[in-house]
Amino acid sequence: MSRRSAKALVQVTAVLYQFHSEEPLFQRCISMSGTPIMLKPLPLPVTEMVYETIMTELGLQDAPVDERIQRLRSIEPQELVEKTPMTVPLLPSLDDEIVPEATTFAKLANNDVPGWKWCEELMIGDCQHDGNVFLFMGLAQRKAGIAKALMTSLHNSLPTDAAAAVLDAYGIRSTTADDEGMDQSINLATDIAYVAPALAYARAFPGETYYYHFNEPNPWDGPFKGSSTHMLDATFLFQNFNEHMSDVAKEVAKSLAAAFIKFANGMKPWADFEETRSVRTYGPSDKSIVSVAENNGWGNGRRDALWKLGEAEKVDLDSLSAAWDMFIAGK
Repeated sequence: MSRRSAKALVQVTAVLYQFHSEEPLFQRCISMSGTPIMLKPLPLPVTEMVYETIMTELGLQDAPVDERIQRLRSIEPQELVEKTPMTVPLLPSLDDEIVPEATTFAKLANNDVPGWKWCEELMIGDCQHDGNVFLFMGLAQRKAGIAKALMTSLHNSLPTDAAAAVLDAYGIRSTTADDEGMDQSINLATDIAYVAPALAYARAFPGETYYYHFNEPNPWDGPFKGSSTHMLDATFLFQNFNEHMSDVAKEVAKSLAAAFIKFANGMKPWADFEETRSVRTYGPSDKSIVSVAENNGWGNGRRDALWKLGEAEKVDLDSLSAAWDMFIAGK
């Protein structure tokens, strides 16, 4: 995973981590393609290991605390990035204060979130192919035999019936070809790491909720051209590359930015999700600039398979989320 991607993932989930606070921090917030369910916090012993590793890389393993603090305050950002090993996890920490516990599907459903009491409005969304980001986490190098590897991993992590239900829902079998196996693995990643968590937040949040699906395809040449990839919504939102976009794609960008500005200024950007169960969609621009998808957006670029399995109590989504993490870790 690139250092830039890691930083971006932490940033997009950071606002939702603030919901652990008992103290009111803001009235409204925006979460784009990422939640604490996907980016789980580390236990303190792991965080300490990361810290000591970085201190060693900086030559500070034997330095007193004051010297370490001074060095960290004065170091150039580029040097810190270069000397931080790619192998160490840079994630939030379970510190019993800012992040006292991990967020789960179950806790969201039970409204066990302090921030629900003081935050009034939430805008949340995902990209149609967010799961492509896992290709940068080592998944691309595991294409050969990926279907069998995923089957083995899920059966090791989940009850037999649950693993079978998930694999069947995504058409993953021992005979699945590598190309299809990779595509379906990415679909599962998108659903368990991005779509299901975003929907869980949208359904659980007691205030005004505005849920969007970003479906505009990536216009740039490369392996992800034509896919609505992770972070593409941010690219369109800030409009730094409009000169490289088609006229209709620019309209998607402008519409997205206009809605965000309205929300930031306390205006309703579109209909509240709780009232309608409808989702605002952006793109694909060959079909529409902006539209509305009913019924949670299912059938309009989003699959309902995992959510239905969860509702039927055939699969525990928290267990599946942990199982996916184990698969990504190569276990």
